[in-house]
Amino acid sequence: MKGKGLFLYFLSFVLTSAGLAQDGYELTVSVKNIKNQKGKVRICLTNKKADFLNDCYRSRDVAAGGKTVTANFKNIPAGEYAVAAYHDEDENGELNKNGLFGIPSEDYGFSNNPHAFFGPPNYEKCTFKVAADTMIVIGL
Repeated sequence: MKGKGLFLYFLSFVLTSAGLAQDGYELTVSVKNIKNQKGKVRICLTNKKADFLNDCYRSRDVAAGGKTVTANFKNIPAGEYAVAAYHDEDENGELNKNGLFGIPSEDYGFSNNPHAFFGPPNYEKCTFKVAADTMIVIGL
């Protein structure tokens, strides 16, 4: 009987501890250099090279209420990620482009703040690892 009680005590401890285990980490993304308070800042978190600039693993839209906005992504599994963000001033859900060459007319930026001269940077230049709670800053 004593062994059964000890087993039940141990089992309840394991089950309780499993419930307290963290499912992932928190990723905080701050986007700075917002020029005005029109529209929203759209933030796209990607975890696959094939999805970069096409599809978001998770996303946030934050009202452009100051020079810097912050978005939190909770329960992010450990791994490699990239973030793209842009200031959607007219809230049409697209990065507006003008001219013959399709140059963006709305401000944009990427994780690691790579220089983008003739088109967007590649996925590898924007990736960072999440292995703990993480904060990144993107300049538009």
